[in-house]
Amino acid sequence: MFHQEGNGLDARCVKELRGLLEGFENKREALIPCLNIAQRWQHYVSREAAAFLAKETDTSLAEVYGVATFYHMLSERPLGKNVIRVCDCLTCHVKGGPAILGALKEELGVEIGGTTKDGKVSLLESPCMGLCDIAPAIMVNDQAFGNLTPKRAKDIAKAVKIGVSRSPAGRKRPGKSGLRSKVIA
Repeated sequence: MFHQEGNGLDARCVKELRGLLEGFENKREALIPCLNIAQRWQHYVSREAAAFLAKETDTSLAEVYGVATFYHMLSERPLGKNVIRVCDCLTCHVKGGPAILGALKEELGVEIGGTTKDGKVSLLESPCMGLCDIAPAIMVNDQAFGNLTPKRAKDIAKAVKIGVSRSPAGRKRPGKSGLRSKVIA
């Protein structure tokens, strides 16, 4: 069931959602992108967001909940400002995933499904993220990191805690600083 607390939808979120919906003749086709927008603004899909989207897409609240709970990248409970997802597929597991998970839990001081006390980082397990070629892998928000070692996983978690992340390759790219602002401080 969806988390029951909520403080409404931010007017900027509503504006972005309505802007996206304008581009769809069949509003129901916009449901998944709209759920992603709502989650980006609130760090989860709130009851208010689900009800708003049901009304705006001329769909039932049950259908919105069905979609929101089906996709593992969407959450019906509040998450931290940043989310580290640890791939739990067989390939990542065989290539050292449990050690990566252990390192992240130790660095963040949380268990799977937990959020740091300051609300900055949530740690989640995720079904296969399609990153088997760079296993073991994690995602920080929408940024992939692969070929991890426990030490590198801890370094990434430290960077996330202070609000900075490295490029997915872990090295600087030509013309770029190698740092990204996708992580929210």
